[in-house]
Amino acid sequence: MTTLDLNNTDERQILNLAQFGLSGALVLGRYRYTHSHPAPPPHSHPGMIEICYLHRGFQVYEIAGRKYELHGGDLFVTQPGELHSTWPYNKKRGILYWLILDVQIANKCLLGLSCAESQALVQKLLTKPSRHFRTLTDCRNHLEPLFATTKKRDILQYVHRRCHLIQFLLEVGKASLERGVPGSENEWLKGILRHMRHGLADNLQAIDFANKAGMSTSRFKARFREVTGKGPAEYYLKLRITEAICRIRQTNLSITRIAMDLGFGSSQGFATSFRRITGTTPSRMRTDPAKEP
Repeated sequence: MTTLDLNNTDERQILNLAQFGLSGALVLGRYRYTHSHPAPPPHSHPGMIEICYLHRGFQVYEIAGRKYELHGGDLFVTQPGELHSTWPYNKKRGILYWLILDVQIANKCLLGLSCAESQALVQKLLTKPSRHFRTLTDCRNHLEPLFATTKKRDILQYVHRRCHLIQFLLEVGKASLERGVPGSENEWLKGILRHMRHGLADNLQAIDFANKAGMSTSRFKARFREVTGKGPAEYYLKLRITEAICRIRQTNLSITRIAMDLGFGSSQGFATSFRRITGTTPSRMRTDPAKEP
């Protein structure tokens, strides 16, 4: 029998769904990481299907030597018995949910459905055209309420949880057919990142990136943060500081010259941003080249 991880921490909460009487639903987890965490070793769930929804951030999964890169808004499904892991990539900062179902219950009554309904739903989850695809809606609307409900055994609480989980599974099946493998939808992001890297000296603003992406500024900011886990200004600034570190370590240019060449209005403003990102000053970075940002 496979032992499921039910250990909670300040940043990770896991619900044992069996205590709620939800037939076939075993575990619902959620992490909200503000920094990278060590990844567990490769593992599998015989007789179970695991559905991961990355709401925000970036995460890498690996199955049979193939790497899958997830961005905010992506769903990822592992089939029964598949060996999978985020190792050696660590668990990145962001918000991720995972649901583990016992699909062997399909011939009985998954989530209280009839035998025919249960079989149809499980069959859709097991025969998706892709394991990695984008959502059609914000899946938090169906997953987050389960963390807010109490353990009290109440028939209406049971109906509440059951309906949210069934709706989530229906949307997973629908999204797998309509959205397919992510990639083309994030072409806009690849273009924006190239624009950022080629414009390190231009002191670009969010409105410049939004115009490049063909979005409103507010929509662009929200979409960029959803996919990368950072705001565009923060992301762009870190690219500029990273380039500054390279120039500090690899050239004899003055700190002021490096600041001006990278579009900073003053050496003082540059030093302030540099310290905020790296925790040290440009001068100390030069005198201690071994120091990591």
